[in-house]
Formats: sequence, C-alpha cells, structure tokens
Amino acid sequence: MTIRCSSSESFLGAAPRFVRWGLGLAIVATPALAKAQAAPALPPEPAPVTDDAPEQPVTPAPARAPEPSPDPLPPPEPATPISADAADGDEPSERHGKTKGDKTGKPKRDKTDKKKHKLKLKARVFVLAELSHRRETVVGTGALLVTRDRDALDLSLQRARVAAEYRSPIPWLSAELELELANKVRVKDAYLQAGDHLYAKAGQFKVPAPALELASPWRVPLVRRGFVHDLLTDWMDVGKRRPGLALGYRDKGSLKPRLTVGIFQGTTLKQVVPGDRDTELIDHASLEAQTFAARGEVTVFGVALGAWYEQRVGSRAVGQFEHYATFGLDATTDLRFGPGELRLWLDGMGGQSFYVAGTEKVSDPKPWFAAARALVAYRFGGAAQGEPYVETFGFFAALDPDAHITSDAATEAAVGIAGGLWYRARITLQAETTHARRNFPRDLLDYQEPDHKSLLLQAGARF
Repeated sequence: MTIRCSSSESFLGAAPRFVRWGLGLAIVATPALAKAQAAPALPPEPAPVTDDAPEQPVTPAPARAPEPSPDPLPPPEPATPISADAADGDEPSERHGKTKGDKTGKPKRDKTDKKKHKLKLKARVFVLAELSHRRETVVGTGALLVTRDRDALDLSLQRARVAAEYRSPIPWLSAELELELANKVRVKDAYLQAGDHLYAKAGQFKVPAPALELASPWRVPLVRRGFVHDLLTDWMDVGKRRPGLALGYRDKGSLKPRLTVGIFQGTTLKQVVPGDRDTELIDHASLEAQTFAARGEVTVFGVALGAWYEQRVGSRAVGQFEHYATFGLDATTDLRFGPGELRLWLDGMGGQSFYVAGTEKVSDPKPWFAAARALVAYRFGGAAQGEPYVETFGFFAALDPDAHITSDAATEAAVGIAGGLWYRARITLQAETTHARRNFPRDLLDYQEPDHKSLLLQAGARF
C-alpha cells in the first residue's frame, strides 16, 4: 500500500494522519483491546490511490466485530463454569436435596425417592395369663364318661411374630413376609402386591371377610377374637389365611370405596385331636378346590359399611370337601365423641354349614347357620401413635349352627379395660364367659364342653 503526501504538505503535517490511521487499524484488528480502552478514535482519512499503483495481493479482511453495546457485559471466566442451578438463582441443595458440605456439585437423589426403596422390619409379642373355670368330659372308672369342673391357671406366649415389609425401587411393587414364632414356626402372611389404587396381590394372606376379622390385633381391644371367631374359622372354614390371588380397587375420595375379589386354595380335614381341628391344603385333587371371595366397602358419614361373599371350601371328613355359600354385612366407626373416641364394630353373617344336630341325618340338605357380633370401645387419649391412652370395651357374640333346630345356639360375652401407649404397648384386663345350649352339635369342637369362664391378663409390645 502506498501513501503519498501532496507538495503543500510536509512530512510533519502528515504525521497526525499516520497516527489516526494506526489507531483505526488497531480498533478493527483487536476489538477486545478497544473494549478495554474506552477512548473513541476517529477513522483515518482514505489515502488517494493512483492508477500507476502496483497491484497488491488481496488479503481477506478480518470479520468486523459487532458494534459494542453502550454497556457491554464482561466475558465469562473460563476457569470456573457456572452451573444451570446457579444461573437460575437456585441453590443446588434446594433443588436436589444436597447436604451441606457436599462440594462435588453433583445432584443427589431427592428424599422422596429414598422412600420408594425401603425395607421395614417389625415385631410384636403378646404374653397371656389366664385363670379359668370350665366343665369337661373325661373317661372315668369303668370306661364311663364323667363330667367335672376344673380350675386352672395358665401362662403362655400368645403371639411372637416378626415381619418384613419391602417397597422396591419400582413404585408400584411391594412385598410382605410375616412369621409366627410362638409354639412352632409357621408362615402367616407372605405375598407380593403390584399397584396402588388398582392392585393385584398374590401369595398367602387373609380371605376377604368381616371387618372384625381383617382388623389388626392392635386396633381390636380384645385379648382374643373370641369363641364365635374360633367356631367360624377353625371349625367351619370361614375366612382365615390361604394361598391365593386377589384383585382390588381402593380410593381416598369422600366415600373411600374399596373392592376386593379373589380366589384361594381350599383346605381339607387332616385329623381332629381333642380341642383342635387340623386341616391341610387340598393338593392335586380337583379343579374345584378353590374358595371364591369378594368384599366391598364405602364410608358414609364416618361409618364404614361393608358387604362380603364367600363360596368357601369346607370339609367335615378327612380327605373330603364341598362348597358352601357364606355372606355378611358389617359396619365400623371410629369417631370423636365427648372427651374421648368411640369405636364400634357390628357384623352379621349367614351361610351353609356342614355341622348338623344329632336329630338330623347327614343326607339332609345342608343346614344354614347365622352369627352376629358387636364390639363397643371408648378410648381416652391415644390421639396419635405412641401417646398414652385408656380404653374400656364390651363384646357380645352369638352363633346359631342350624336355623331349623331350637336351643342349639352358642353365646359369649366379654368386658375389659386396656391402657398403655397407643399402637405401641398395652396391658389388658378382660373377663369373659361362653355358653352353649343343650342342642348345640357336639361334634363341633370335637365333643369338648364349650362352657367356660376366664379372667385374662395380657401384655403386648410392638417394635
């Protein structure tokens, strides 16, 4: 490039133009330096170009930088990258649950995620002291049956159960295992459950039945569920725990609807020992060895109303079984009333039975039984788990094993008081009595006398 000065200009006069031209070139070539130096510079005057100037190789000019804004932002510092969280103005600990002192900068799993992957261990123990008076029939001298009175004081480990609940990382999959360790080790509950509002359950668990049968022993104030319960479950094969598959629906709306339908493996009589009826699962015997059961429930004005049906498998002879229809209605409530809380269980049920009175023949149509129960409790305190409480309660139940026979009903009654730490530990004192009328079928209970009176003292703890 050639720059010429006119004759009227001296070299010294052209010097300012060289300076202005150099500054303009610096501004174009180094915009970063222009940003650092805020002094403005005038563009140099273009130098005249003559025709005899030699051609110069054309060098592409560098791209002109955009005009700087009136208040340019400083460039980012490459040594310390800025995270998206910090750019949004949120602390990582607020968005990712990071604990104080974590300098890795990596987001941690939220605390709510940890609840979806959880193993919970539980245990409960109940011990019982029973002072009883009962009548019993024994073989006396001369091989004659003799009825006598007996008083006894017995101490026992009533229950000793351990359980594990597992919630998998898959939000809708969970499992539970519960073992009974008292007397002999046996499985109580063992099942997998998939789903929440709509769910499927497979394994061993309780058959859909009256609410009093399904309730936890920590919610039921009774020392034991009673004589009628034993007749229904142990001697008439109603309810109980069985291997099976159930489908259900539940919702937390205003009516809290619940529906469960299931199919369960039936049992057959194995043997009867004095005071006990031993059954075993039906195995490789029939395509009709299953019990079908269903239960529905809604809550209206604080009262849970339920209905259930069971086409149950029952057995009155070793290795044999049949189907028997069973159904029932129940109502439960747990409401604040006055200074305390009123709790109530009511149920009524009926169905076919395989126990007949001595005046009937086995070939006669299946007799129909009926049963009813009422449990009323009033609790002071215990508004939350672990809080101290005292509760009084009363219980009455009746069973008519055959609607066509008179004077064959069995009844029971109990009163008591319980106290401790709600749902954690309790001590219960209970008095109870049972009685069966003269036509009660004696093979029900294997000819054991059903009449007795007892005073029970129970202590329990839950871990």
